[in-house]
Amino acid sequence: MYRNFCLVISIVSVVYGVGYTVIPDVIANLYFDAPGSQVSAMGRYFGLTLLGNGVLLWLLKDVADITVRNAVATGLLVTGVVGLITSVLLVINGILQPFGWSAAVIYLIIVIWCLLLRKSAVD
Repeated sequence: MYRNFCLVISIVSVVYGVGYTVIPDVIANLYFDAPGSQVSAMGRYFGLTLLGNGVLLWLLKDVADITVRNAVATGLLVTGVVGLITSVLLVINGILQPFGWSAAVIYLIIVIWCLLLRKSAVD
């Protein structure tokens, strides 16, 4: 389950990371009513982070050490919880367009998967 988690999240992160980095205006138009240059700039920074996280997860996908696996799951659980709360609040407050719910769903999947990983490590 851990390997599949790393593969899926790394692929999604790299795809979004490349999108935010290479075509930030296109991505920003999906999420915001009238994105400006600041949104595009922040999108590029977000894309770089996603790209780096995706590569890191790809490299960690075959790690057998349970301590490392738990650390990865815990780190992404924190990211997922904060991302989920932030996405929901931004959509509810009208800062993100309804497409922002897609980000909330992605973060929710990450949270659930991380909780399952953490639970299976304890069992």
